[in-house]
Amino acid sequence: MQETVKAFKRIVNINFILGLFIGTFVFIFFREYTKTFFMGLFISILSFSINALLINYSFNLKRKSQKRICTISLVLRAVLVCIVALFIIKENTNYIFSFMLGYTCNFISLIVYACLIR
Repeated sequence: MQETVKAFKRIVNINFILGLFIGTFVFIFFREYTKTFFMGLFISILSFSINALLINYSFNLKRKSQKRICTISLVLRAVLVCIVALFIIKENTNYIFSFMLGYTCNFISLIVYACLIR
């Protein structure tokens, strides 16, 4: 459990550092997309955190309940991302690219973390 929390904190820290670097680049060159970039970054961290908490919680449950919790978690996180993306698209369709870049930073952070522990 302690190792999991430590790994989670490192991934979130890498995510913030990477987000600040890319966010600074976006701010300097594409200022109007900065807000949606950081919104994507925030939603990805939120989604990752919800997933980590629910998966950790489900390990203490029966096998059948684990599947339900994981499925519900997946659906709720996907709905959350889609709702935010729909609001962004309504404002300006070009904003979706910066949102996706911010959201993708979480996956890049996971790859960086995997390379660091290897």
